[in-house]
Amino acid sequence: MAKTRAIIAAIGALVLLTAVLTPGPAGAEPFRLGISTWVGYGPFFLARKKGYFKEEGLELDLVKVE
Repeated sequence: MAKTRAIIAAIGALVLLTAVLTPGPAGAEPFRLGISTWVGYGPFFLARKKGYFKEEGLELDLVKVE
C-alpha cells in the first residue's frame, strides 16, 4: 500500500512539475477588460493613465460597456 501511494505521489509531482515548467506564450497579448463608466471604476482608468499596468508588464485594453 505504501508503494502505491509513493508511485501516485511521484506521478502527481511529475504532472505538477510539467505544468509549471511549460513555457508561456512568446508575445504578450493585450488583456481586454470590459468596464462600465460607473464612477466606482475610476481607479482603472486612472491607473491606465498613470502607466501602472505597463509598469507591471500588463498591456490592458479597457473597453467601455454601457
